[in-house]
Amino acid sequence: MEQIGKYLIGLSAAAFLSSILRQIGEKLGLSGKIIQILCGIFVAITVIAPIGHINLPNAQNFAIQLQGDAAEYIAKGQELAYGQAAEYITENIKAYILEKAQSVNAQVEVSIDLTDSQIPQPCGVHIRGSISPNGKKVLTSYIAEELGIPEENQIWTLQS
Repeated sequence: MEQIGKYLIGLSAAAFLSSILRQIGEKLGLSGKIIQILCGIFVAITVIAPIGHINLPNAQNFAIQLQGDAAEYIAKGQELAYGQAAEYITENIKAYILEKAQSVNAQVEVSIDLTDSQIPQPCGVHIRGSISPNGKKVLTSYIAEELGIPEENQIWTLQS
């Protein structure tokens, strides 16, 4: 606050000094426009010069804090997006498998494994329940061909 007071006093002094110089110049018969230009330059320098000496450590800390906050929010946003995508993909894959299981008269429960990539992809499936050997063959083939989950990543727990 003290620096602002000094700045305003200096600015007032420059304006006062310019006013006196203009009056003296007029009394001595000097061209008014030249004195006006010189006084304008003097006041402009008085206004601008202190800007180069402003110490902004708080602004730098604020900018660093903003960068940290932005990175944190981006990470949270990516995590949220991944979670929503994973949930959507899991539910749809489950629905496809359960629909196909019903078509072969199977009673199963399904859980899906997803990759950790930016856009989650199904990479494995766990199937529990009762299904005929032929139904298992049809469902295994469907999961491999239509959903891209290889047979070795299909884990079956069959009940009698």
